[in-house]
Formats: sequence, C-alpha cells, structure tokens
Amino acid sequence: MPPADGAQRTNLSVKWRIESTLEYDSMSSMKRTTITLPDELVDLVEHEVRRRGTSFSEVVRWSIRETLIGNGPRRLAFAGICDDPTLPSGAEIEEALDEAADDLDRRG
Repeated sequence: MPPADGAQRTNLSVKWRIESTLEYDSMSSMKRTTITLPDELVDLVEHEVRRRGTSFSEVVRWSIRETLIGNGPRRLAFAGICDDPTLPSGAEIEEALDEAADDLDRRG
C-alpha cells in the first residue's frame, strides 16, 4: 500500500535536507550575516520553509546559490538587448579597440 501524501512529502523533505546537508559538508565554513528583506520576500521564504520543511536560512542559501550559480552557464542579463545588425558586433568593437591601442603604442 503506498504511503499517504503526508508521508511522501515527509520523505521528500528528509531526502532534500540530506542532499542539501551533504552539499554543505564540502564547504570549509559558513559566515553569519544579516540581510534586510521586504515583507513580501519574507512571506515567500516562509511559505517555502513550510512547504519544504526546512529552515529559513536553508531556503535563502538555496535561492542565492541557484540564482548566482545555477545549473549551467550564466546568461548575462543584458545579452541580446541590442540585436541590431546595423551596429558593430562585439568582435568588431574589440578589433577597433586593439587597433586604437596599437596606434597609441606607436605614438609613444
């Protein structure tokens, strides 16, 4: 007979806590810090704390880690905002800067 929903959630919470604890075992130390959050963010974090059955600090650590590190290469927030074929490409700008630097070097 499958476990009741509450038991499944508890098992998932325990598994999540064990996995996240193992991740931190490799860290040499943690520093205590104080942050100020707007009420809306506190409410969201507290909701996630209840949903996961973990601590406020763990939810904040997980959120920061996922936001700053994530699961893949970081995408620059401004990448692609200026996708205009009439403007010079990044490579063209770098080439122009290299040429300008060479000119300055030659002039002394």
